[in-house]
Amino acid sequence: MDIDIRSTDVTSRKQVLRAIQQKGKEIESSRRLHVQFDYLSEEEPVPLSKDIQSELEAACQRLEISPLSLVSGAGHDVMNMAKKWPSGLLFVPSVNGLSHHPDEFTKGTDIMKGIDVLEQTIVCLAGKVEGGVHDETVFS
Repeated sequence: MDIDIRSTDVTSRKQVLRAIQQKGKEIESSRRLHVQFDYLSEEEPVPLSKDIQSELEAACQRLEISPLSLVSGAGHDVMNMAKKWPSGLLFVPSVNGLSHHPDEFTKGTDIMKGIDVLEQTIVCLAGKVEGGVHDETVFS
């Protein structure tokens, strides 16, 4: 059995792990089995740039898209990038919320909205960099 415990709160994650370990001991004792735990990884939570996340949200609002902020416990490449550079994540919705599954599907219109949000965010952030240009006409 594989169990993936995800949280940005390390204390909470450890509480869940202890509860699972305790249940394993109970099962081991009551059923006279051997329960073994193998730990594959324990990633530390990585905070993303609040500025970038704010720009993503602002781009959504300009495009009249209702943004939904969420915390991702997934091990995205951004976990490594955020250790060196300001980073953010932009998710587009999958039909029925189905993700990481062979039946996962995202509508082309939602992908295009994601591209538009990303474009506006990049343009805004580029305007904040020394020598960058912020052209308001991109948002009309």
